[in-house]
Amino acid sequence: MAAVETPEGFAVIEVLECCALDISDQLDGPLDAPGTEVLRNVSKNEDFHVSIKNTHCSRTDALELIEQ
Repeated sequence: MAAVETPEGFAVIEVLECCALDISDQLDGPLDAPGTEVLRNVSKNEDFHVSIKNTHCSRTDALELIEQ
């Protein structure tokens, strides 16, 4: 699980298929609605699959979801 900062807040994602993500990686893709999506790790030039668990949440809410 990971939290991704977006212009609208934070999205919480579950990585389904990917390499390791680093805290400074820049991600691109549809992070605005729950569901399964393909994101792009711009920093590493790789695509990967995620399940978006929550969107538009605060940092505190995102961290709580990750810790569950």
